[in-house]
Amino acid sequence: MEVGPMGTMVIAPDPQGHPFGLWQAGEHTGVQRYNEPGSLVWNEAAADDPEAARAFYSAVFGFRFEEIPGGEGYTTFSTGDDPLGGLGGVVPGVPKGWSTCFAVASTDGAVATVTSAGGKVFLPGRGHRVRSLRGRRGPVGRVVLGHGVSGRLSSRSAAGASGARRRSPAQPGSWP
Repeated sequence: MEVGPMGTMVIAPDPQGHPFGLWQAGEHTGVQRYNEPGSLVWNEAAADDPEAARAFYSAVFGFRFEEIPGGEGYTTFSTGDDPLGGLGGVVPGVPKGWSTCFAVASTDGAVATVTSAGGKVFLPGRGHRVRSLRGRRGPVGRVVLGHGVSGRLSSRSAAGASGARRRSPAQPGSWP
């Protein structure tokens, strides 16, 4: 689908039926800011057959997968040095398929905001070396994951040093 001069978008299901998007840039090149509160921080896939999903996404995007020690088959995926997201099996109570994670200054603050707006927590906070992860379902059923950020993770611009514009970060505790 053409999105005016911005680019071209495709939504397609993988072999397990989980939709994912493709974007061919026009005037809009994609993410300009990430790993800061209010911005994209992680993409997560939960698949019935993680091995088949890894084979598919490796063939389509050239992803390389690295298993996390003690992660029960959970892997990160990348195309370069830094992981772009994770792929693992289905966790009871958590939806299958792709979820997008946004950075938040406080998972507790984000959960309070989400629940007061009618959302529900379906994945309690889990600590991680630099993040804690919580899952929520918004009042209209969309699944959103939030990663709390300890200190400041990398905030490199996807456009490098080209002078790309960056939006100002969200206020701490705001959602996303």
